[in-house]
Amino acid sequence: RNAFVNDAGVWGISFLCNPIMWQHQHTFAHHSHTNDFDHDPDLHHFSILLRVHRRFQHESVYNNQGNVFYVMAAFALVVFGECIKIPVGMMKTGYLYD
Repeated sequence: RNAFVNDAGVWGISFLCNPIMWQHQHTFAHHSHTNDFDHDPDLHHFSILLRVHRRFQHESVYNNQGNVFYVMAAFALVVFGECIKIPVGMMKTGYLYD
């Protein structure tokens, strides 16, 4: 609704993630398949720590997601992966996905 907020969000995301990766992975892949368990990559970023879809089998680690600090730490790990692990892996292999 607000062009300034939209522009700030687009520019601000570059502090969290490579904008090209964001465009490909989030904007294209997630928004094309939002909440589709088999095709939405965003559902699977957190699955080791957070249960974000009912099709994930419940694990005892998911009991922690009621704690806001646990959830913030999980998001921080995902941001680390998006900003460092995935780009470094791409430089090593030449591929976005294994």
